[in-house]
Amino acid sequence: MHTGAVLISHGYMAKETLNSAQMITGPTDNAYSFTMLADNSIQKTKKELKELLNSLYDYNELIIFADILGGTPCNIAIQEVAQEKKLKLVSGFNLGIIIETLTLINTGSTIDIDSIVQSGKSNIEKITAKIDNMSK
Repeated sequence: MHTGAVLISHGYMAKETLNSAQMITGPTDNAYSFTMLADNSIQKTKKELKELLNSLYDYNELIIFADILGGTPCNIAIQEVAQEKKLKLVSGFNLGIIIETLTLINTGSTIDIDSIVQSGKSNIEKITAKIDNMSK
């Protein structure tokens, strides 16, 4: 299955998260970023995201990672996902979930979205408590 990933965000979070992930995983031709800037209207953002997704029509599956549930990029993506079955949407992302996704894409592995979401969640921990327990 030919899978791609699209990171979308307010500001440059998507672009820079993708850049950071590729420092670790190596470059991939199957990952893209989309930035909504403060001066972009909702209509402009909607048009530009639709154009990007249309340009990626050859993928069997596209996983869209939106920065935050309820934000404009996510809300616009929801409208696109509702119209196209090959689009999958995950709200909220961090470097861990993107590294795992790119690694799976680069190796041609099957991607279980529930599994990568869980992996992203497991990358968030309160480390201070562990340090405190180690010093006891």
